[in-house]
Amino acid sequence: YVQFYTGVSVILLAVNYFFAPDTTIDSWARNEAAARLRLKEKDPDFKPVFGVHYQDLQSKERQEKWDEVSEKEFNPFKEEDDDDDDDD
Repeated sequence: YVQFYTGVSVILLAVNYFFAPDTTIDSWARNEAAARLRLKEKDPDFKPVFGVHYQDLQSKERQEKWDEVSEKEFNPFKEEDDDDDDDD
């Protein structure tokens, strides 16, 4: 039994190690700099404010766009379900 549980625990530890989120300062700074550069491309007069996380703003924009696209996917012509009833 000991060998079985040792093997299972090693597998679980390996899965946990490889699928853990990247929380290093380097990855955060790279994403933050990329978000600020995208905002600078959109608006050349953009001035970053200390303490504001611009990658969060980019994530919100992507989420809003995704919600808009998925709304169109489910209801492409914005028709109500009540229009299907015929009064003939």
